[in-house]
Amino acid sequence: MYHLLQQAANMLQAADDIAIIIHNRPDGDAIGSSHALYHALRQLGKRVGVLCSDEAGRQFHCITKNQTITALDFEPRRVVLTDVSSFAQLGEQTAALAKRADLVLDHHKVSDPICDTMLVDPTAAAAGELIFALLRQMEVPLDQEIALALYCALATDTGCFRFGNTTARTHEIAAILMRTGIDVASFNKLFFETKSRARVLLEQAMLDSLSFHYRDTLAIAAVTLDMLARCHAGEDETGQISNLTSEIEGVKVGVTIKQQSASAFKISMRSVREIDVAEICRQVGGGGHAQAAGCLLHGTLDEVVAQIVGLFAAVLP
Repeated sequence: MYHLLQQAANMLQAADDIAIIIHNRPDGDAIGSSHALYHALRQLGKRVGVLCSDEAGRQFHCITKNQTITALDFEPRRVVLTDVSSFAQLGEQTAALAKRADLVLDHHKVSDPICDTMLVDPTAAAAGELIFALLRQMEVPLDQEIALALYCALATDTGCFRFGNTTARTHEIAAILMRTGIDVASFNKLFFETKSRARVLLEQAMLDSLSFHYRDTLAIAAVTLDMLARCHAGEDETGQISNLTSEIEGVKVGVTIKQQSASAFKISMRSVREIDVAEICRQVGGGGHAQAAGCLLHGTLDEVVAQIVGLFAAVLP
């Protein structure tokens, strides 16, 4: 890992014009890790931009400050993919440039190499942990902008340090970030204890769709385009909503179905430690972590629910 850190650090320190690309529908880790790297490279005098095919949710404005864009006004000499494990995660605006990737920084298992230099650690709780290590390797001092962005990455990908991917290392990094004086209480209140009226109505509609299978050990709920319209909710209202089904007592696997189009549905799975949902998702072209994974399925909503139930026939009692 040290060799890869040094290689990545050398590459970035030698470049002047750098594009950082994150996956579409960006979450807190994608936003936080990319913007921490953005501010660090700016400290070093680099010209840099963060690219995403989708706009970041408004709750992330304290991190992005409208710096996430869909096109650059310069020609990048280096292209970095952050929190990206597959080209399939990228939208149309960034896919072509991403094919030129020089460096990947991620914490997901990567089935196919994206480029020659890949700093990937599946034991890390978030891509933010890799960015933290990289910035230390580059000897970039932590200011509050960088620290808050990294805290966003760690806190959101660990469910505020509650999920099974949280390690002692995660807490140690968070402690270092907090020593810069960032206001973690306000951040945690905003991200984990504040819901808009539209979000509450969306959760109500989602729970109305809830179904149980395999002696109530599998819970499935859906967020449809019709629900979003009826609740006047945007995509940014769906953050962390995938955890609702897995929070039910006795549920071993919680599944949330998010409709993307008339026949396309994004699937998010959460599980207890003994069930590897990443392996389940890989069967249908998806992937992720053992206890948090996802995939894309097609059909009607009923057909997708039936397909999900079938995937667990050999896993759940």
